[in-house]
Amino acid sequence: EDAVKLAQTMVDIGEGAGRRTAALVTDMDRPLGQCIGNAIEITEVIQLLKGEGPEDLRELCFALSSELLQLAGPESGKNYQALVRQAVASGKALDCFAQMVEAQGGDPWITQDISLLPQPKYSAEIIAPQDGWISQMDTETCGIASSMLGAGRLKLDDQIQPSAGIRLHRRSGEQVKKGETLAELYTDDEALLPAAKAKLASAYVFAEEKTESKALILARVYAKGNS
Repeated sequence: EDAVKLAQTMVDIGEGAGRRTAALVTDMDRPLGQCIGNAIEITEVIQLLKGEGPEDLRELCFALSSELLQLAGPESGKNYQALVRQAVASGKALDCFAQMVEAQGGDPWITQDISLLPQPKYSAEIIAPQDGWISQMDTETCGIASSMLGAGRLKLDDQIQPSAGIRLHRRSGEQVKKGETLAELYTDDEALLPAAKAKLASAYVFAEEKTESKALILARVYAKGNS
């Protein structure tokens, strides 16, 4: 309820500034997608724009894109979700992303060859300690672990490592077997791996039975009087 109230306040602020505004309230008690970091998240963006990648990330990105299209040019009865999917399927969305990268001084060829992105020097794995289900993951802890690898800043003067980050092979609601890889950690500084690995491992909570998961999109919030 508090999240919906906050979203409504933000929507009202946007509308008051003369901008058509909407908000989606989503479940932040689980990681979105599989990648945490900088370059590694771009690989996931490219996957998504090719119609691949994690289902939850695609669901939310398609929903947000549909809302943006509707805000930009509302037309009764139009299937904005279909327009978004068509843009991805045709390759237009990926082409647009490549143009955005080039306009900001980047190499657009990363959309065709992700090996052009910064690559980490060192990696480590987190292994499932038991059979069971991942009942919960602390997303804040996941973010802190990524920062500890160099993907973010723990202090104002910390240097960002573009190649640092985490790939989550197993996430909340998934069944695991003892000994399988839960996550991979990447960094250019090998000394950062042990502490970050311990931090990320503490984010996982296991259960013997599968727990019921919430919907990804919990609410859609619009200007008062609109739906």
